[in-house]
Amino acid sequence: MGGEVWPGAHVLCAHLESNAEALNIQQASILELGAGCGLCGLVAVALGARHVVLTDEFPDLLQVNIDLNKDCLERPVDVRELEWGQRDHVAPDMTFDIILGSEITQVGRKAHEPLVQTISWVFHGTSVALLSMDACNADCEGSCDPSHCTASHFVQVSREHGFQVTKHPSVCLTSVASVTACVGALGRKWPLDGTELSAVFELRRSTPPMSTSCK
Repeated sequence: MGGEVWPGAHVLCAHLESNAEALNIQQASILELGAGCGLCGLVAVALGARHVVLTDEFPDLLQVNIDLNKDCLERPVDVRELEWGQRDHVAPDMTFDIILGSEITQVGRKAHEPLVQTISWVFHGTSVALLSMDACNADCEGSCDPSHCTASHFVQVSREHGFQVTKHPSVCLTSVASVTACVGALGRKWPLDGTELSAVFELRRSTPPMSTSCK
């Protein structure tokens, strides 16, 4: 799955570009989960992110893409192996301002629990996670039947872990020029019929963790 750029990555990149100032990207540390080719993280670098880490279970392709684009990158980019749900893959001080993921919820519902666990481990009080994923219909807000809607299942798991979830407007993939022009790893364009939708879901802590001090 990581050998080509999936349509939702284009939607997430457009969201980053449109909201770069509001997200304060130039001051942000950014982690991309399940990065695959690393497009979203590399776009964050191009937008001036302070520090970017690209992660995947199999990170070799990420390093290849960084090497191919090194002349365009103003800052170094880190690559790490990270398997969701594996606590020993996340150092105690490994927290980030922005966590990215494009279509990583599509790997299956069984992956949602370890994915959300991992997101919670890399969060600090004001972190935000931005994940693009398929919306089952234009009105889907993440509250549809989770047995039939992957996005709604992910939202349900996220809320169980104490996250507040906001859905940004759905995007028809055939309206995204970079998606319709993109050629996948097999040399074919994406077979879109005009009904496919993607949306960015935003996760924040419902209640920021309280700080404690010893007296």
